[in-house]
Amino acid sequence: MNKLRKILITLSLLLPLSMQAQIVTEDEWDEVIDSVLTDTIMVDSVLIEGERILPWPLYMTTRIDTMIVKRDVMKTNTLGLMIYDATADSVLYRYNDTKLMTPASNEKLITGITAIKRLGKDYRFNTRLLYTGEIRVDTVAVLSELVVDSLTQDSVLIPFDYVTKRVLHGDVYGVGAFDPMFSGTELKVFADKVAALQIDSIAGNFYEDLSLKDTIKWGKGWCWDDSDNPTLTPLLVDKAKGFMGKLRDALRLRNVYLGGFVGTRVCPPEAILLDEKTRTLNQILPRMMKRSDNLYAEAVFYQLGALSGRRNVTAGDSENVINELIREIGLNPDTYRIVDGSGLSHYNRLSPELIVEYLKYARNNKDVFDVLYPTLPIAGVDGTLTNRIKDAPAYRNVRAKTGTLTGVVTLSGYVTAANGHELVFSIMLNGVKSGAVSRAFADDLCLVMAHDETKMIERKPVVVKKKQQVRRRKGKAPAKKTNASNKKKKSGNKKSTPAKKGGKKKRK
Repeated sequence: MNKLRKILITLSLLLPLSMQAQIVTEDEWDEVIDSVLTDTIMVDSVLIEGERILPWPLYMTTRIDTMIVKRDVMKTNTLGLMIYDATADSVLYRYNDTKLMTPASNEKLITGITAIKRLGKDYRFNTRLLYTGEIRVDTVAVLSELVVDSLTQDSVLIPFDYVTKRVLHGDVYGVGAFDPMFSGTELKVFADKVAALQIDSIAGNFYEDLSLKDTIKWGKGWCWDDSDNPTLTPLLVDKAKGFMGKLRDALRLRNVYLGGFVGTRVCPPEAILLDEKTRTLNQILPRMMKRSDNLYAEAVFYQLGALSGRRNVTAGDSENVINELIREIGLNPDTYRIVDGSGLSHYNRLSPELIVEYLKYARNNKDVFDVLYPTLPIAGVDGTLTNRIKDAPAYRNVRAKTGTLTGVVTLSGYVTAANGHELVFSIMLNGVKSGAVSRAFADDLCLVMAHDETKMIERKPVVVKKKQQVRRRKGKAPAKKTNASNKKKKSGNKKSTPAKKGGKKKRK
C-alpha cells in the first residue's frame, strides 16, 4: 500500500498545471476513499493549506457519482449521461450512455447537423408564385337596369354599355418548399405582383402545389392533445396553412375580380414565374435551435428527404439520409429510431452516445461547427437557456440544446472546463415527474463540469508530506515516552538566563 501511495504522489506532482486539482474536506474524504480506492487513484498525501485535493477529472466524476446516489430525482428518473473531453480525446464519464431514450428536442441536433452537412448553409427554401394561360382584353357588358318580363314575370338585366377588361385566362399556382418564415407581409407583396399585371379579373382557379412531401399533416407519435403541434404542409403563411385563400382575400382588396376555386395540383413546367421569396438554411437554423421551434425543424427534416429528387417525400426518406451520416460517424443506424425532425414524437429513440458522437463530428468538421455553434442557446443569455444556468463558471460558458416533453428532460452540447479543456456532453432524463427538479439536476451537472474549487482560492505551492519511517529492532517494541522524560527534554532545550546584578557567576 505504501508503494501505491508513493506512485500516486509522484503522479499527482507530474500532473500538468492545466489539470487543476480540487479541494475536498476531511469529512468528504472518507466517502471519496471508498469509491476511489478500487480505481487506485488516491492522492491523500497532497495538501494545499492543510486540505486534501483531488485531480480535476476525479473531482468531477466523484461529484457526479455523489449526485446520482444522493439526489431524490434519481429515485424515479432514468438517467443517461456521457461526457467526452475533446481536448484530451477521452471519455470522462459514462452512465447508461448506450441506453435508448426519448430525446425530445435534442433530436434537433441530429436534424440540424445532418442538414448542415448534407444540404449546406446556403441551401434555399423557395416559395414561388406562378401563373398559366394568357392575359386578354375582353369586352364585357355592363348591366345597369333590372326589368320584369310581363309575360314570364322573370327579372331581366338590360345591358347599358360595353367595356373592355384585362382578364387572366389561366390559373394561379403557389409552390411551397416548406419555408417556415414566410409571412403575411410577404403574401401581400405577392398580391401586389398579381395586381401589377394590370388585370381586372382572373378567369381560372387557384392551386397549391404541395408535392414536396406526402399529405400527412402530423408526425408519428405526436400527442393528439398538444396544441403546439405544427401543421406539416410545405406551403405556409405565418406558420399556418391556407396560403391561397389568404392570397384571394388580398387580391379582392386590390379590386381584382376572382372566379374559380381553390384546390391542389402540381404546377406545370410551362408556368410563368411572378414572384419568389427565398430563405437559406443559415437563416432558419437559429430559431430552430435557440427557440426550439418545431415547425422549423420539420421543415429542415423534410428537405433532407427532398434530396432524393422525388415528389411526396416521407419521414422515412429523411430518416434514410440521417442514417447515412450515422453510419459515416461509425455507429449502427439500426440501433436507433428516428421518426421526425423536431423530437415531438415519443417514438424517437436515441442514446447519449449517439448525440455526443454527432456533436464530436460537428466539432471536428469546421464547415459544420462554424454554422452550428452560434445557433446553440447560451447559458443564462438567450434562447431556451435564458433563465437557466446563471451561476459562474457555467454562465455564458455552456452552449447546449435543451429538450422537454412530458416525462422527458434533455440537455446536450459543449462546455469549457476550468482547466481549459473543451467538453462534449449529453444528459438525458426519462420518466420525469417534475420537469423543474430534473432541469435543476441537469443544470447542476453543467456546473460540476465547468467548476474548479481551486480557482476560488489563491493557488499555493503543493507541499508533499513524507511519512518518516521508524526503524524497529527485532523482538523489541519501541519504548513509549513518559511525561517526565518529555518535560526533561523541554527543560533541557531552554536557554540559561543571565544572572541578576550583584550576583556572582559560578565557574564550571
